[in-house]
Amino acid sequence: MEDLVSFLLTVFGIVQFFVFKKSFNVISKNQKIMVIVIFVLAILTIIFGIPDLIRGFQANIAENH
Repeated sequence: MEDLVSFLLTVFGIVQFFVFKKSFNVISKNQKIMVIVIFVLAILTIIFGIPDLIRGFQANIAENH
């Protein structure tokens, strides 16, 4: 279950990364601050999500063999 959550968070983070990269030029200054905050959160989510994901897969492989 935790593997699924971290996987979804990672995917969510990556999707946000691309969405905000595209819309960044179109938005106003106040919104840019908000976007940067969410962007940073997305990056942190990716950074912390991927190691959890790898640990999760390793644990699953260890259990199955």
